[in-house]
Amino acid sequence: MRRTPFFVVLGLTLLNTALAGQIYIPVGEARVKKSVVAFPDTKYMSAGMDAGDSKGLARLVRETIGNDLAFTNLFTMQDRSAFIEKGDAGLTLETFRISDWTTIGTEFLVKTGISFTGENISYEMRLYDVLGAKQIVGKRYVAKQAEPKVLAHSVANDIVTALTGKPGIFFTKIAMVCKKGHSKEIWVTDFDGSNPKQLTSHGTLAFAPAWSTDNRKIAYSLYTKNSHNIKNIDLYEYDFGTHRSKLLSNRKGINSGAAYSPDGRHVALTMSFLGNPDIFLLDPVSKEVTRLTKSLGTDVDPAWSPDGKRIAFVSTRSNQPMVYVGDVETMKTAPSSASRLTFAGKYNATPTWSPDGRKIAFASINDSRFDLFLMGTDGTNLERLTKDEGSNEDPHFSPDGNFIAFSSNRAGQKNVYVITVDGKFTKRLTFGLGECEAPKWSWPAAAAF
Repeated sequence: MRRTPFFVVLGLTLLNTALAGQIYIPVGEARVKKSVVAFPDTKYMSAGMDAGDSKGLARLVRETIGNDLAFTNLFTMQDRSAFIEKGDAGLTLETFRISDWTTIGTEFLVKTGISFTGENISYEMRLYDVLGAKQIVGKRYVAKQAEPKVLAHSVANDIVTALTGKPGIFFTKIAMVCKKGHSKEIWVTDFDGSNPKQLTSHGTLAFAPAWSTDNRKIAYSLYTKNSHNIKNIDLYEYDFGTHRSKLLSNRKGINSGAAYSPDGRHVALTMSFLGNPDIFLLDPVSKEVTRLTKSLGTDVDPAWSPDGKRIAFVSTRSNQPMVYVGDVETMKTAPSSASRLTFAGKYNATPTWSPDGRKIAFASINDSRFDLFLMGTDGTNLERLTKDEGSNEDPHFSPDGNFIAFSSNRAGQKNVYVITVDGKFTKRLTFGLGECEAPKWSWPAAAAF
């Protein structure tokens, strides 16, 4: 369940639509030449703020914003040792010299000021296009002193949105499966792997998490035994509001690989209660199911297209596991109508759509281990993202399409990593949680959970 923080934006963006179109950083170009961003020290806007808790909070907000911007891998953050601006410079154009920044090669400048009133933080952010000597964004924020990171993530999101035209990811979270001992449980971390929290404690094997579209629930599968020791794979749903899990489906056999439709009305998953593992749609309210696939093979790993019209999945109907895609409405009446997308590799798995619907990422076995690949939604333009760094599996796109979360054993045991869509930057996210795999990024989030 989302927690609503005390948070108010008092200012309005000062950027008009025409200017926004001129300064957006094309993400592809940004990876070739990162935009140079300067973020000088936050200016204290009232007396007596340069000591004690106030100074610590100001430092935490600034560091969090800087870390968020650095995480995107879109910007080169200038070292403060290069700054030549004097300490008495202000936040507005008329109170500092833009030449102090053009001289050192700054392209975008983030100016901030902070003050405290009672339990609240007042924070001002101004973003400048240095080469154009123009202000892009000017906002004032008010937040509780107890929530400095909520404030910082909001500022960083606004900066990224202004410069790229895409929403920031700094309030998003990643669900995953982590193994300690003999059990696997569902965990959730912040977008950067921080603030890990264990959601389930079944003491058995929980796996395959999937976020509901409102980010308030996570579906997952659970390996169970009934009173007669008959084994089953059931589908559960964890609710962040109640902090409890409820059963969604325990039909005989497999109930696994859930994926919520973009409109939130259905869950696609693999079921085997009719004998063969096929893809079905489950209504999470009525529990009614609709069959989508029917083949002699095994159909698993359903993934919805962003518009909710198609589903990609993996099938062994051609003997080896390959990626297929089908129109949802067509498959309801013609369950064998899906088209094959991949023809290379020994074993292809876990397809995931890019948020713009133009790409599908998947894992494929190459030389006895998995690597990550990208392709167009028609199966063309195949690109390899990983090579010679362990086995890399379970890809899932970030909401902005800039990153792919995945699991890898490149450092020994499995952990969760992120990689940029060009494959040039990789970062490990999980440490000390045991073996972690199957990451799933939450849907876009505008506020803290």
